[in-house]
Amino acid sequence: MPEKLSKPAKLFYISNIMNGLGNGIFNVILQLYLLQIGFTASDLGTIFMMSSLSMFLFMIPSGILADKYGNGKIIIAGWIPLIIQMGIILSSSSIELISLAWFLNGIGNATSNAVIGPFFSSLFEKEELDKAFGLRGFINIVSMSIGSLMGLIPPYLVANYGFSLRSSYWFMLLLAIIMFITQIPFYLLIFKYVKDEKHGNGFSFNLQSKDVVIKYSIIQIIQGIAFNPFISFFPYFVNNKFGVESDGLGSIQFISYFVQAGSNLIAPKIAEKYGSVKTISLALISAAPFFALFTVAPSFIWLSVIYIARLSIASVCNPLLPSLFYRLVHPEEKATANSISTMASVGTNTFTPKIGAYLMENISINAPALLAALLYPIYGTTFYYFFKNNNLKNQKLVEQPIKTN
Repeated sequence: MPEKLSKPAKLFYISNIMNGLGNGIFNVILQLYLLQIGFTASDLGTIFMMSSLSMFLFMIPSGILADKYGNGKIIIAGWIPLIIQMGIILSSSSIELISLAWFLNGIGNATSNAVIGPFFSSLFEKEELDKAFGLRGFINIVSMSIGSLMGLIPPYLVANYGFSLRSSYWFMLLLAIIMFITQIPFYLLIFKYVKDEKHGNGFSFNLQSKDVVIKYSIIQIIQGIAFNPFISFFPYFVNNKFGVESDGLGSIQFISYFVQAGSNLIAPKIAEKYGSVKTISLALISAAPFFALFTVAPSFIWLSVIYIARLSIASVCNPLLPSLFYRLVHPEEKATANSISTMASVGTNTFTPKIGAYLMENISINAPALLAALLYPIYGTTFYYFFKNNNLKNQKLVEQPIKTN
């Protein structure tokens, strides 16, 4: 636990609970719902690509505007396209409108991804960031695990109340959207207590932290190519190989999220002993063999064991990666630097879903997992090479958090 938790920080953690519940349901239900509508893997690749495309276009402007005009205004603006997207998902089944919904999703996510991380980091001293991000990850993941367990509900509705699979999935998506919307009042309270400081020089790319940003951007690209073609279609993968529906997916996600939560909590202690860079690099390299094991799993039970084992190792990186980033960049450049780095990731996401769909439909259902197994050692090794001289360990870096009223 961070030693100091301000009221805005506590409200932020509460909002994460609602966000996690909604995401937990979405992660289990969404692809299965779209398959029930009649979409193929190629259709899903096209749809998901739209979100990445709009994030790519809006990420840097969101970060620059946040640094110049304040985080709160940008976060509030991002809710508008997200709410419209939610309405389209519930009311449409055409690929054109669903693709539009994901384009709007990308706009909303561009604002949140560019701003929320830097905003959250500014609520804590620098030496508290590992713990702060670890606790944030723990809370979010536990909430997502509870949300994912709701994947057990659709088969129950079908068996006992005459629902079709499609209608039961639609009902769960509605519940997820309600969860998302309930986090909005908590953000409004946060902005009431926090003085939303404005800084930055407007539309300038002359960053003092450009070396860190470039390296993180390269890392994001490698990670996207390695990870996204497989994980973007994980529900499709298990449904195709083992005929698993939302109840099975919900169960594995429920367990795996708790494993992730534990990894998020112990990560700061491991990094304190070995340093953030070594811990992250070794975790990434150690996770590689598990992707290959996915391809030879003889049953869904074995696949679940492999999935959980990989997550327990790889999830150690989750709080350490952003914590290291925000300690290395200059405070007044956080949102802009984060938006550029994240843009590299979402730019990669514009084509990796199509790669995953192509590999699964034309090469082998196992091909994206094998690609990840090959690239993850490169991912971990490159990260260590880039940041071995920034291996923060027991290093006291002081930054004043933003002022609160």
